Amino acid sequence: MVAGSMENAFGSLKDMVSDSFQCAQCSGAMEAEARALEAIEMEEGISNKDIRDAALIIENNPSFANLYLHMKSEGTCKDFLHYHIEKLKNCD
Repeated sequence: MVAGSMENAFGSLKDMVSDSFQCAQCSGAMEAEARALEAIEMEEGISNKDIRDAALIIENNPSFANLYLHMKSEGTCKDFLHYHIEKLKNCD
């Protein structure tokens, strides 16, 4: 009986830690997505429509946010963004 209670307690603890870890990972990904969108909004000459399209791209492909944030060249960032915007338009 005690062994079963201990097993249940450890199982519950394992589930709590696992859920907490998954929430932390999700939170980190969402933070990267928010930072990428903020960086895109700060770019000169970007239209509201392009910002909307960038949000859709990030929503459909969260890894885009990390790639965008890790690019060093401003020109490369813009080219990368516009490439994906054009790709999105061609899907419509």
